[in-house]
Amino acid sequence: MHKKIIRASAALLGFLMVISITLISKQEKSSTSVHSNNEIVEIHKENLAKSPFKETLKLTKAERKAAGIPPNKYFEEEYELTMNPVLGRPTFENLEEIRNKIKIMAANRAPGDGTEGNWVSRGPDNFGGRTRAVMFDPNDLNNETVFAGGVSGGLWKNTQISNANSEWTRVGIPSNLNISSIAYDPNNTSVFYVGTGESYVNGDVNG
Repeated sequence: MHKKIIRASAALLGFLMVISITLISKQEKSSTSVHSNNEIVEIHKENLAKSPFKETLKLTKAERKAAGIPPNKYFEEEYELTMNPVLGRPTFENLEEIRNKIKIMAANRAPGDGTEGNWVSRGPDNFGGRTRAVMFDPNDLNNETVFAGGVSGGLWKNTQISNANSEWTRVGIPSNLNISSIAYDPNNTSVFYVGTGESYVNGDVNG
């Protein structure tokens, strides 16, 4: 009999705790929507000043170790970086809702279907910069046409390479593409391929 009463009491207590947390969360959410941006900034400053980790974040690794706390400050810094600016604490209870929203959004999207936030090229489009790739046009029997890939952007073409005064013109591909290699299809010399990008290791360009 006593066990049944204890179990019933525990279940009731758990139920009341869930309701309380839900109500508090709703109240907190409603309280965050009544502040202006300037007010939120000031409240956030106050909450950071009252952070429970304000003092421990000042300690060195040796001092933290002596105090019996982890030497790494990651979790304390994460707490402050992810805190709700008005509530002064991270809202972990919202994570599941956010994850579900992201899953729904991802399920209804496909790569390249975005129409919002389109990028517009602003240049530069008047020079190619360093040249990483050069190829003679295999279709030009006079060997006068040359293609060059510009690291600063674009594929360039010269139809009179033997003329020192000839000019290079940019071929119609995006000028912000880094061209580092050029090749043609040996089975169909009218088909050209260009490779983009460079790799950087310790500040040196590998190509």
